Amino acid sequence: MNRLILSAIAALLSLAAAAQVSISTVDKASPNDEVYMDMAVTAAETARDQGLKPCGAVVILNGAWRSTGMPSGGTTAEQAAIDKSRRKSLAGATIYTVNQPTAAALEAIAASGADAVYFVNPAADVVAAGIYTGADYEGEAPASLPLRRMDYAPARKFVGK
Repeated sequence: MNRLILSAIAALLSLAAAAQVSISTVDKASPNDEVYMDMAVTAAETARDQGLKPCGAVVILNGAWRSTGMPSGGTTAEQAAIDKSRRKSLAGATIYTVNQPTAAALEAIAASGADAVYFVNPAADVVAAGIYTGADYEGEAPASLPLRRMDYAPARKFVGK
């Protein structure tokens, strides 16, 4: 009887070992700026498909996704992402957004304590595409908040480039 039980256990263990999935190099890839910006692009596509402005933003904190935002109810995608993070302070966070943040978004980002903002589409292209107006960009970015423009082709489609 004991041999039968031991044989059954051995058979189950060998079956479990054979069923394990090997991890590929893609599975081991570390997220990078393009991955995070792609998340923002996906949010912008969802917003556009819902009849909203084609804007999307994500908050990355300690190298991990924290929240995603789309514009709604008078808030920008960046403001929505900050609100959804449910944190009083985003010190150490980076925000990835498809379009250059508006003055209102920059105020919210600075108040959150985020360390940096990456965007693809500059204000001039966003205004030319009719997503925001020039008045939405009036004001200066806080000097303590680094704005970094990055090149990411999938995000340019929202401004017709």
